[in-house]
Amino acid sequence: MIYLVKKLLFKNTLIYLILISFLLALIFSINFIPSEDALILFRYSENFVDTGIISYNYNSEKVEGATDFLWMIILSFVNFFGIDIYFSAIFLNLMCLSILSVIITKELNLSNYYIYFIFLFHFFLGFTWSSIFGFSVLTTELILFLFLFFYKKNRTSLMLYTALIGTLLRPDFILFIFLICFFSFFEKTNLKKIIDYSICFLVGLIYFFWRYKYFGYIFPNSYYVKSQWLFLNNLSWLKEILILLPFLIFIIKLKNFKIFFNKKNYIIFFTIILATAYYSSQSLYQNIGNRFYFYFFPFLFIYLIDLSKLIKNFNKFFTACLIICLSASLVLNVSLKSVYPFSLIKNENISLKENTKNSTRYLLPMMLKENFKSLYIATTEAGSIPYYSKFFSVDLFGLNTKEFSKMPAGGKYIIENEFDVVVISTSQKGTNCFGLSSLSSMSKSFKPKYNSERNSNWDQFTLQLMTGIDRINYEAYLIPLYDKNNSNTFFFVNKRSKNYTKLNEILLKFGKVCKF
Repeated sequence: MIYLVKKLLFKNTLIYLILISFLLALIFSINFIPSEDALILFRYSENFVDTGIISYNYNSEKVEGATDFLWMIILSFVNFFGIDIYFSAIFLNLMCLSILSVIITKELNLSNYYIYFIFLFHFFLGFTWSSIFGFSVLTTELILFLFLFFYKKNRTSLMLYTALIGTLLRPDFILFIFLICFFSFFEKTNLKKIIDYSICFLVGLIYFFWRYKYFGYIFPNSYYVKSQWLFLNNLSWLKEILILLPFLIFIIKLKNFKIFFNKKNYIIFFTIILATAYYSSQSLYQNIGNRFYFYFFPFLFIYLIDLSKLIKNFNKFFTACLIICLSASLVLNVSLKSVYPFSLIKNENISLKENTKNSTRYLLPMMLKENFKSLYIATTEAGSIPYYSKFFSVDLFGLNTKEFSKMPAGGKYIIENEFDVVVISTSQKGTNCFGLSSLSSMSKSFKPKYNSERNSNWDQFTLQLMTGIDRINYEAYLIPLYDKNNSNTFFFVNKRSKNYTKLNEILLKFGKVCKF
């Protein structure tokens, strides 16, 4: 009986994992909603399918606010056939994880049941949950692994084409390929290699030229919005190092350490250093599940393939280290509540979980959509409210509004436009109105400007926006849109709006009026 079960489970492992992926995608897409930035990309995908234009607002100006360009195109293609876009995102990510688990197991010469082990292990890592909530991380992990794998195997053509796919998926994928492609070019250079590099370079030039002609900017809006050099601003990669510590200690103490660190492994090591140095000096917005540091794991698996050839009883070593890593990840993520589902356990004063379909983040915009044909919205939160309401929205921070990509909006812009609703998330914490009173008081020392400074922090940005909000023209509502320990979200309703009365009625169902 046990033999038959093993035979059934491991003979068609990939098929079973795809079925599991399908069920998980179905369960999550029915009961949960994606993260904020994922919803922004979904909005681009659906607009592209409906209008043929890559735009944030329906049939509006062309904007490249969807950072993961190829991911947006892939989801658009699937959505074109009427398949739910959130379901597609989860299913595609988990399919990539399934394929990755199979390849790693085969390359490490492990038994088939390790395929399930590696697949399950990923669910104790934060970046897997960021993929469950809409981001392309698991897909990017597979592409990065394949790029490194082809590099190690001297398969130059395949290495370059996966590099091209990776950079189309994520612009910052260039961090992982730059050094490797540079040094690889000078290793046994021949005519075929020159042709392969030339083709990929030409495709890249054509893509950049098209993007500039189509959007008007060479780089995506996210480059202008999110690139802020702050030395050692983000050290959350230390958590990934702690999780992988058993493997790292063993590699360092390996007797064949000098053999293990050959030229290619040194280049891979310095690639890790380069990527970590870059991310450490950036403000990593929406770093759900520490998703920007996913790359430690595919790099580790590449090293383990070499390691498996040097160690006797490698399967025992791998199993022991993986169990310790899994335990470390579990302890860290539960204690920090930094990974779903642990972060879904919210404080007792907020009963609605922000990532379910019973949340304010879902119910409020859906109610707005049901009660109004149109609303003119300005917001610092460009995800759930615009996506589910389908209303025309101005992204004040500039990720999805070309006008503000290089310099975000200021208070004067709000004064000059008759918005029905202005949504501002502040760093003022708590569930009372004190944060708003404090913000309003501090903003009085600022002069309203049309633009804020791009290099200013979020507090200074929201203070500048508040110079365009006054108690005479606006009614303020505190809405617990997100975790109360994250930030306050204030909805400012224009009293001159024809929709004022109805908006007041709806917003009072989800929050309370604040005097300021």
